Amino acid sequence: MCYSKVPSEKMKKLRTNMHKGVDTVCDHLENNREDQVQSALTDMENQVSEDLLDVLDAHLQSSNQRTPSLCAEATRGFVAPPTT
Repeated sequence: MCYSKVPSEKMKKLRTNMHKGVDTVCDHLENNREDQVQSALTDMENQVSEDLLDVLDAHLQSSNQRTPSLCAEATRGFVAPPTT
């Protein structure tokens, strides 16, 4: 069975930045810096969105590289029905 694989460095970056973002928000909450919470949430959302796009892009590129061979395997032996 074929599947695409996302590069591990992309997943590591996503995980690391998500953890950093959550830690920053929690630190602001614990230290009663509620005025900075919204800013930290926005920063985290932007970073996670960017990292997710990188992961999805890598996944799609990997999938597209495999598609021609999968299409060839899927259509091997296929005979088109006669047209009338």
